[in-house]
Amino acid sequence: MTKLEELSEMLVSEIDDFKETVKKLEEIRKSKIQLDLQNLPYLLTEHQQSISWGIEQNQRYLEIAEKRNNQTKAYLRKGFILVAVGFLLNLLSVAVTLYLTNPGLDPIVWDGISCRA
Repeated sequence: MTKLEELSEMLVSEIDDFKETVKKLEEIRKSKIQLDLQNLPYLLTEHQQSISWGIEQNQRYLEIAEKRNNQTKAYLRKGFILVAVGFLLNLLSVAVTLYLTNPGLDPIVWDGISCRA
């Protein structure tokens, strides 16, 4: 019999706890939950400021990148011109050297075009 009494007491206590929980849930359901919108304008302006700061940083970065890109293009042009001039000077020096080392060669004529060998 003691076991039955213990089980009935436990059942009664569980039912009481359930009733209390149901009452709390009903109170929560009856009370209307509202959002706190007091800080919303401040948060929105703060967010807008952070976005504008990020945009400014990106614009600065793009300006710097554009300057460096233009500088790089200038260096590439200068390098290409120097290599081309160097190549032409080498060809000229080879032609002059060949001409000066063999001055007595007769010109070769191909189809009416006079060339030196």
